[in-house]
Order: sequence, then structure tokens, then C-alpha cells
Amino acid sequence: MPARITFLPGAEAEGPPAWRLVLTDDRGRFIEPVESLFACRNEPAGRAWAYGGDRVIYELSPGHYFWCASAGFEWTMTGGQFRVGGPRPIDIAVRLRRIADAAAEGFVSGDTHVHAWRKAQEPSLEVPFLAEGLDLAGAQCWGLYTGGSAKGAPPRTPLFRCGRAWVSTDQEVEMHSPWGVWEDTTVMGLTAPLPDLCDGFGYRMNAPYFLAARERNCAMIVYQAPTWAQFLVDVGLGLVDSVNVCDNFLSMTQPEEGPWDYTQFGGDDPLQREPRGIAQWAYNAWYRVLNAGVPLPCSGGSAYPGGGGGGPLGMNRFYIQSQPAASPETWFREWREGATFATNGPLLFAELDGRRPSADFIAPGPAQRAVVRVISNRPLSRIEWVADGAVIAERLCDEREYPVETLWETTLDLRRRAWVAARAFGRSERVLAGYAGWVSPPFLTAHTSPFYLENYLHGSEARESALHDIIERLEWMQRVLRGVAQAPFATRPVGAKALGAAEREEIFSYLSQATQRWQLEIG
Repeated sequence: MPARITFLPGAEAEGPPAWRLVLTDDRGRFIEPVESLFACRNEPAGRAWAYGGDRVIYELSPGHYFWCASAGFEWTMTGGQFRVGGPRPIDIAVRLRRIADAAAEGFVSGDTHVHAWRKAQEPSLEVPFLAEGLDLAGAQCWGLYTGGSAKGAPPRTPLFRCGRAWVSTDQEVEMHSPWGVWEDTTVMGLTAPLPDLCDGFGYRMNAPYFLAARERNCAMIVYQAPTWAQFLVDVGLGLVDSVNVCDNFLSMTQPEEGPWDYTQFGGDDPLQREPRGIAQWAYNAWYRVLNAGVPLPCSGGSAYPGGGGGGPLGMNRFYIQSQPAASPETWFREWREGATFATNGPLLFAELDGRRPSADFIAPGPAQRAVVRVISNRPLSRIEWVADGAVIAERLCDEREYPVETLWETTLDLRRRAWVAARAFGRSERVLAGYAGWVSPPFLTAHTSPFYLENYLHGSEARESALHDIIERLEWMQRVLRGVAQAPFATRPVGAKALGAAEREEIFSYLSQATQRWQLEIG
């Protein structure tokens, strides 16, 4: 006979309005509650979690169980295990303690990659936003696919209030590219849906949609990964406003696990041959365009629900230096100006000579004061300052301590540098003793947007090398496509398709335009 197990919030004076609970049996299988504020299951991974307000209730058969509760990145995590031996009910207290208040420090958090709307009506997303502590969300209400039709319907308004969050009703351009891989991007703040431009095409470049989005005065065009094949094309054409360096899969591989073939096409990128895993590959791809002279701020997204990473809302996110009462238009402007950091756990506050990341230029010097403060509810491994893609300062952390707040002050010599940023790494897998389930990515990481130095206006020592690397890669892409009659790699899930004459003409036109613009930068 099953027992009634009730999880109740503890007696903390200022507990979170909602919290996330994960429950597994001793074989690691996720269990759904019978009563909660909100419940979700990610398929095919089968990861289930509940959002609790005043309680979460399960009906459990005899056995051994493990649980973990959290409420985003600004609260401690807690968990444990218990045994059900019969029908006797069990009450378990969930006590979470606040360790940070980003809003009080002038930051609001957002998730750019939310698979929220598959129907025309607007759903109520108040509970998951509260549970994850988000202020801004990019909810993709309809997407474009190579099949040729726009899914869903446009919203009544491009921006509206939902609970504590401003929601941007976006369009996800999730297409089979000519290279046979997904090319996921998000167009934020649309006032009208993007046109259906797929008619007669088996594959389509992203550029026509982004140009149409610019005509519709969209707020942001965000790449969900800087490792996608068309990233260098669209950046060269001036059609990218931000890049997710914490998104979906990008933090799911431990550094010591080595390179990971995230896509078939990406396996040919020399930047992927990085022994620190896929997150480092994403950083390297971002650094390449930063070194080439394109100031792109960072952002993050979770692909909730049902994303490939299998994570909950806000698992990957970013923080904008702003005020909670600011308008969404203000947030978008400050985001474009680069006052951000992206993270899947650690809060990363960095200053250079008393200034936080932004589009303003700083005069480089031999002894500039750099300050990093990191707050994390899971263990940290190291904190680094990286300039022009190279680590110039590092501090190791004690991985046995968590939650942790660490302050690191140092002096940097930036006389020949063009940009500098802070980043942090750590681990989180099974940090709670005996917990058999999955709570968050095993590989923790956070990265600030760059501080741009005055040398950025003139180019750094790394600039010419980055430009030649980009041009060489674009030319390689053209050579690959000239030698095949269909997409060169198998797509998921439909397989490769033949490339028509109109497709080839468009592909080579945009590749050529982008290559020429990058070549002009070499001068």
C-alpha cells in the first residue's frame, strides 16, 4: 500500500515563493508528484521535477528514495534520502537559504531559449518563472522549419507581463541548414511573425529571415550557439546581436571528457579540438569573432521544456545589469551594450578599474585592478581572466566547499590587449551525498561579456589570425558544398536532401557576401 509523502517548506523567514523538487528511486528513475504547484517531465530523458508552493505530495510504494530541492542560483540546495516501509505518511521539511540577491545589485535574469508556445493562446507561465527567479524570458511561440510552414500563430502583443517576468514572444528559426545540421537561433521582440520563406526550398539560409526581422524592428537576434555552421556567415553580414555561450547542450560535458562531436559539421572545426569539452569549444568559437573585431555580448538559454539538455527552465541563463523596474526596451538596450554574464550556476560579478562589462572602451594599462566575486551553491574549481582568448590569470578554488562566496582581487597588464573577460568553472554532479538523480549540469560555468579596451578600435595581435581563420573556414564551406549534390551530412531526423539550383544560388551568394566583408576587415 503506498504512503503519502509530503514535502513542506521550512521555517525560513524569507523563503522562495516557489522551489523545484526532484525525486528519484534507488535506481535513478524520476518520479512525478500527485500534487504540486506545477510539474514537468522532459522526454525522452524522462527527467521529472515539481514546483512547490506550500507543499509537494507523492504517493510512494515501499522502497528507498533520494530528493533534492533548489530555487535557482541565488538559494542554497538541499536534499537527502528516506525509506518508505509501509503506508505510514512522512513529512519532510525543505529548508532553503538565500545566498545572493542579484536584483539588489542591479541585475535581472533572463532565459532566451524557452519552448513555451505551441498554440495560439498565451499560457500562464507565472509559476515556473517564479520558481526559477527569472525576470525576463524569451518564449518562442512559433518556429520556422524547413518544411515550409510557420508553426502556431502570432501573439496579440510582442511584450507582456506574466507573473514577475516580462515575456518576449519570439520566433525560433530552427532549420535544417545546407550542412545538414540544426541551425537554432531566436529572434526576440517581434511585432509581427517572420514571413514563410521556405516555399520551394529543402534548405534555407538564416540570413533572409534575419533581414526580414530587421525590417520588422526586432529587438535582438540571438544565436543559440556560436558553433553553428552559419554563425560566421550571419556575423559577417551584421545580423547577430548576441550569442548564447551557456545554452542547452553546451555545459553538459565535463572538461576532462575531451572533445565532443556536437554536430557532424562541427567536427571539422579546429576550435573543437579542445581538451576541456564542449563548453570550451563554444567559448573558443565566440572568442574567434571577438578577436576579429565584432563586439558580441553573451547570453544564455535552457531549451525548456524538452530541450536536448533535458533541463528545467533557467538551467542556463544570463544576467543583465539593469533595474527590475526597467522596461523591456531598456533591458534590450543594456543587453546590446554588453552589461551581461551568462551562467548555468555561478553568479559572476566582475569589475575592471571599478567598471563592469559594457560597450564603453577602457584605456589599457600595465597595472589595472581586476575584481571578481563569485557566488555559487555548488563547488567551484577555478576562476580565470581571459584576454584575447588566452588565460592571463587564474585562481584555484577548494571544491570541497559549497555554497561558496569568493572575492578575488588581482592586477592585470593589458597594454597590448583588445578585450578581457572573467569566467568560472566548477562541478555539480552528485554534490549532495547519496543523491542518485540529476539536478543540474555536471559541468558548471559562467562567463562575463567582454570589457573592451581602446586597442579594440585598432585591432590586437590576434585580430589578423582570427580573420584569416574565419575566411579560411568560409572558403572551406564553399568547397564542401561545390563537391556534393546534396547536403553533405545526414540531418536529424529526416536525412540529407538534394540541393536545388535556387538553394545553391542563395547559399553561395550569402557565403560570398560574408567572405568579402570579412576580407575587407583585413584591409
